[in-house]
Amino acid sequence: MGATSIQELNGYVHRSVDVVLGLSNYILAALMVAFGAVQLIYAYTDEYTTLTWLLALSYIVMLGGGAVIILDRNRNLLRAVGIYALALGFYRFIFSFPSIEPGNPYGMVSIVVCALAINLMISGRSYLKGVSRGRRFAMISTFLLLMVYVTLFITLMHAGLGLVDCMKLMPGAFVMSIMYAFFIGILDSEELRSSDILAIHNDTLDKIRCIQYTDPRTSIPRETALVLAKMFENRSDWHPVDDGGPAECEYRFVIENKGKGSEVLMQKWKGSESIYFTISDYLDGTILQAYRFEADSVCTDGDPSICSWVRIFGKKGVCMQLAVDDPEYEGVGI
Repeated sequence: MGATSIQELNGYVHRSVDVVLGLSNYILAALMVAFGAVQLIYAYTDEYTTLTWLLALSYIVMLGGGAVIILDRNRNLLRAVGIYALALGFYRFIFSFPSIEPGNPYGMVSIVVCALAINLMISGRSYLKGVSRGRRFAMISTFLLLMVYVTLFITLMHAGLGLVDCMKLMPGAFVMSIMYAFFIGILDSEELRSSDILAIHNDTLDKIRCIQYTDPRTSIPRETALVLAKMFENRSDWHPVDDGGPAECEYRFVIENKGKGSEVLMQKWKGSESIYFTISDYLDGTILQAYRFEADSVCTDGDPSICSWVRIFGKKGVCMQLAVDDPEYEGVGI
């Protein structure tokens, strides 16, 4: 088999994986919509079911989350995973929390299930912010939640019921099992496999570094220059981050170039004095569209209130120079 044939086969395999991943994504979203709608209608019309506002909210979250994923034109996988984790975790928490009461033999199990659901929601919040946090913990939580249903079905089958009878008896639990299984598959996809999002950036940048640069006409406003100039001494203008990830605080700004802007995210990580920069046309988009580097010093050509440029130095010889206010000023480069 020649080199061309190998490349074609490799391309075919990658395209097939993308198709399967895309289908799994939409199947799970469709199941969420159907499940939320059916449960909401059933609970509202069944005279033996008490529909509390929290339970109704959990159904609405499932329905709305699936609809948002289906209608998302950007097809952002990180955002989709965040919505999945939040919706599935929230529903599981609301469904199990009432069982935590004295004298209930399943109370301890419900406490564990609620803890797993909370961890899933925390991971979902991080994914919604574009941070691939705790993928393995999210997979473990989802797997254990799936095992709760599997154990229930096995117990019923040992009691003499067939699988079809179990499905008829507990259709909601069966559908939830399928959704958990699909979600585990999505979490194990190539794009999410690395728990360190920086490793994904570096792997991608090795292939495209030669064509990545900052245009000489890019500029930043004066107020941004003032923040950049003091980023190692004073971060009072930054926003604190408390999502369980490595970031301690962060600051976002936009660099302009001929009327178009690129978003920049600066993050100070816990236990590190360096500042981590992420530059992207769309920070909330796919992680493959970003350039990232670690900065360890900054300088200007005068007082920050009157300087004409800000120069940021990073590891491995990275140097980014940004004009202040004047986009015609010469000299920007990474």
